[in-house]
Amino acid sequence: MRNRICLEISSLRITCPIVGGLFFSNEPFCLLPELSNVTWHGQLARQFERIRHHEILLNYQDIESHQMNRSLQVLSMKIEETKREIALLEIAIQQESARLKESTSSKRM
Repeated sequence: MRNRICLEISSLRITCPIVGGLFFSNEPFCLLPELSNVTWHGQLARQFERIRHHEILLNYQDIESHQMNRSLQVLSMKIEETKREIALLEIAIQQESARLKESTSSKRM
């Protein structure tokens, strides 16, 4: 059980930066497709570009720079907390095992 949990924790440590990197690398898609005379042009195109640059892109960058980083930090802290709890539980199990062995030995005498 412990090995499985440790493997999952290690997997999370590896996966988190990858997910963040994938998210960051997709930022250019916020501004695609480019507008041309074949698509939109004129006032509608300018309004749409404003929306893309001042709303979509800025919101994406907010997610990228603040929300994603906070989420990854919280996840990292939870991983460390879980590792500490596992270590404490292992110590408690070892102490209880030692106590039971001692108790069994003293009853035999």
